Amino acid sequence: MAAPPRPSFVAGTPLAANIYDFVSDYLSSSSRDAPSMAASLTSLMAPIMKTASEIQEICHLWGIICFMTTTYHPSSPKHWLLVELVLEIKKCSAPPFEGRLMYEKQWGCAFWVDLPMLSAVWDDFEFDSPLVPRMAERKSDPNLWSNRFLPGPWRSRDMIPMSSEAWASLNAFGARLYAQPYISSLEDRALFALTEALEHEKSAKALDDVVPAAACWILYAGKNIKEHNSGYETDCVNATGIKRLHSPAWSRGSLWKGANAFSDERWTFWKTRFGELVDRTGLKRNTQQYAKQAGDEMRRIESVSAHGQVVICRKGFGEGCCNTAEKECNTPPTRRLLVSDLLN
Repeated sequence: MAAPPRPSFVAGTPLAANIYDFVSDYLSSSSRDAPSMAASLTSLMAPIMKTASEIQEICHLWGIICFMTTTYHPSSPKHWLLVELVLEIKKCSAPPFEGRLMYEKQWGCAFWVDLPMLSAVWDDFEFDSPLVPRMAERKSDPNLWSNRFLPGPWRSRDMIPMSSEAWASLNAFGARLYAQPYISSLEDRALFALTEALEHEKSAKALDDVVPAAACWILYAGKNIKEHNSGYETDCVNATGIKRLHSPAWSRGSLWKGANAFSDERWTFWKTRFGELVDRTGLKRNTQQYAKQAGDEMRRIESVSAHGQVVICRKGFGEGCCNTAEKECNTPPTRRLLVSDLLN
């Protein structure tokens, strides 16, 4: 399949343009090699990591990877290629500069193992997500905006939110990444997506915008979520200095009366809510199908023995749903979101 058109925002930033071209070539080449591409990208970034301030330029790397996920359907095999690339980046040698050492000491993270700044970039994308109310109406986090490279050039220029499919695609990528070993920095994103879709009273239109994203966390990382026992009763501070899940708006919705944590009881509540959405009038068929798939997957996970091997096997429901076992799928996604859907 043809690569998405080159977005205009990369043209004015040589670093962003180089990163975009590298990743685009990796995704489109039949002879792609994730370890080599990871080495090329980290080598490209290394010269600009001499100071703590310059290290923030790493946002361009994560911003472009996250942006590219939004241009592919949530079920596209391209997401697995990007996950593989990120996992190889984690293995790369750290830049040998004083600025990197200061950054690691300040935030308690390690290059490239802990994927530094990825969380900050994800926060940036949340401001363009199709939430009601919009993220900018909920918070204006000084820690986010004090980063001089955020908001990033990938952000919407006219304040129009990304499509439901684009938001689902970003979350599908995050879920795939979270499902890999030793990736723990995305659990709050899973909790946020599920809380947003299932723990608030919303209109049908608002549900159409957020249910697919929540379903993707179950479809691609449900086992991890089911087994996650960490709580969020206290503030969680990530490697960007941004506090997450520090208020009811982040940690739980009005419909959930339990603790601010992953739990078996909350899992059951989410499963029930997905079931209710399957039959809710006014929802798009695509939304109902995502809800059905998520509920089916939750029941399947529950039925697996505690020592069994979880094998992802889902029945497809047609265009718009996560309906393929991507690693074995050689067909293109049913619909690709164009860059023009995100940026003017």
